[in-house]
Amino acid sequence: MINMTRDARRFRMLAILVVLGLPAISFAAQLSLSEPFPMIGSAVRIQIEGVEGGPEGFELSATFRPNSATERSVEVGVFGPDGGLFWTPVEEGITLLKAVRGEAVVQKNVAVKFASAPAAGIAMMLVAGTVLFGGIFVSIRRVLRT
Repeated sequence: MINMTRDARRFRMLAILVVLGLPAISFAAQLSLSEPFPMIGSAVRIQIEGVEGGPEGFELSATFRPNSATERSVEVGVFGPDGGLFWTPVEEGITLLKAVRGEAVVQKNVAVKFASAPAAGIAMMLVAGTVLFGGIFVSIRRVLRT
């Protein structure tokens, strides 16, 4: 019988676990986008990869602002044999993309950007800057008068 040290046994057990776990990791299904941060009104290609039985037949839905009071879901379409599908976001914010076929579910959260900077946001920033710097100006003026 081979006399192994305790560290050698641990290393051997770790190596066995890593080798047995690699196949499960390499076949994980995922959704990938042609743009990491899609923009409102711009079409983006979504690709489904690593699914058992091929990509055909997966139905894609988009849920805007998931788990919130204003959550809204829309059906996007069905993936074809090439595993690709085009989607044009209609709302900004966090969006959950979910592909379902029977019991198989593949999902991904993406952040959808505004098409341009919102006017209300710019106005709010200007007002806040005016109040902040105006207050500093008034405070410095009072200190220098005394």
